[in-house]
Amino acid sequence: MLDVIFYYPGQVLRDPLSLFRIWEGLSSFGGFCGAIIDGFLWKWKYKAPILPYADVIASSFPAAWVFGRTGCSIAHDHPGLRSDVWFAVQYPGGGRFDLGLYEMILTIPLALAFLYLRRKPRPWGFYVGAMAIAYAPVRFALDFLRVSEGNGVAGAVDPRYAGLTPAQWACFGLLAMGVYFFVRTLQTAGAPGSFSAPLPPAVLSRRSAPASTTPES
Repeated sequence: MLDVIFYYPGQVLRDPLSLFRIWEGLSSFGGFCGAIIDGFLWKWKYKAPILPYADVIASSFPAAWVFGRTGCSIAHDHPGLRSDVWFAVQYPGGGRFDLGLYEMILTIPLALAFLYLRRKPRPWGFYVGAMAIAYAPVRFALDFLRVSEGNGVAGAVDPRYAGLTPAQWACFGLLAMGVYFFVRTLQTAGAPGSFSAPLPPAVLSRRSAPASTTPES
């Protein structure tokens, strides 16, 4: 939905039902937003802290992201500006930056660092903050290399709002979120609950269920 709204706003006006054809497009930041919304719905349902669960996912996310961007680099579906530098990829019509490939390569050190850091307990929120702080500047910089001409292999050009792509604007929010959680982690590192494992959802579900009453004999 975010892909259509921010990248093809004219299509929404012409065909509002395009918002619900979820098989026609995707957006990484749309996926992030969907996960955050679903996380808060989970928190509301179980009346439980979500940060420990989010942090476990965030600690593993860069490793999974490497595989996701490997798919992008194989499909070459993130063509950038034309270039003849040695690390440009040959597309029909000449060399271009392959942004999916570059993001995959840049994510590998982050994935290895997280796998190493997971050897010792970290306060909840550490990986959420670190991942956001690490990813936002990389994505912001890479988007300046996105294709700017609307023909040939590149297809449609990403729209610019005040000179920035929708993903670049989203990077400001992502970076702010990362700084917030990282500062929060530093402030709560010594608190008793900063390392405590949360209760499993099954236990939370039983606790939130109304207590049953049995008649006295």
